[in-house]
Amino acid sequence: MKKYIATYMSIVFLISIFIAFGLFLLTNKIMALFPNISLEILVNFIKNDENIQNKAILLNKTVNIIAYCITFVLSFSFFMIINKFIREIFNKCELLKKQILKESYINGTWVGWYIGYSNQKRYYVERIYQTIDGVFIKGITYDASSLKENSKWNSTSLEIDSEKKCYFFSYDSQSSSGKENCNGCGKMDFHYNKKKYPSEMSGYTLDIQLADKGRIISKEIKISNNANEYDNDYCVKKAIEKFKNS
Repeated sequence: MKKYIATYMSIVFLISIFIAFGLFLLTNKIMALFPNISLEILVNFIKNDENIQNKAILLNKTVNIIAYCITFVLSFSFFMIINKFIREIFNKCELLKKQILKESYINGTWVGWYIGYSNQKRYYVERIYQTIDGVFIKGITYDASSLKENSKWNSTSLEIDSEKKCYFFSYDSQSSSGKENCNGCGKMDFHYNKKKYPSEMSGYTLDIQLADKGRIISKEIKISNNANEYDNDYCVKKAIEKFKNS
C-alpha cells in the first residue's frame, strides 16, 4: 500500500504544481497589464510630484504582493480540492481499486472459521476496508453450535506484502461478555483460485495473553467486494454453507 500512496501523493503534487504555475503566469500577465497601465496614467498626471510617484510605485508593489498571495492561497485550495476528489474516487470506486491494487485487492466482506482455544468451532465475519490511508479490519466471531456472538476485534496495524502474497496484522479483541480483552498478531496468505484477486485466505492468529496455547489456524472466503453489503446474519449463513463440514 505504501507505494500506491506515494504514487497518489506524487500525482496530486504534480497536478497542484501545474495549476499553481498556470495561476502564477496568469497573475503575472494581469499584473503586467492593469497595475502598470494604472501606474503610467497616474504618473502622467503627477509628473512634478515625486512623493506621490513613490507612493504610487509602492502601491503597485503592494498590489503585486497581494496578487501573489492570492495565487498561493488558490493553489493550496486547488491542492486540497484535488486531494479530496481523488481520495473520494479511490475509496468508493472498487473498479479503480482493483486496477491500482491488482493482486493485493482484498477490500470486501469475508467469512471463515477456526477452532478456538476452548476447542470449540467458531465462524467469523470480517469486513476489510481498503482505502487510500491503508487497510482496516472489523471482525466478529460466533459459536458454531449456538450461533451467539463470541467476540469482536479491530485491526490496529496491517501491512500487505504484495511479493509474498500475504498480509501481517495486529489487533485488539474483546469478548462479547466484556470480561476479557486481549491483543495479538497474525498472518494471512492469499489464494487466487485462477482469479486476478484473492478469493480465499488462510493463516493464523496468536493472542499475546494466550501465547502459550499456540496459534489459531483459520480459513476464509470472500463473499462480496463491498464491506458493508450484507448484514452479519446473512454472512454467518454463508459461513455455515461453506464451512459446515470443515
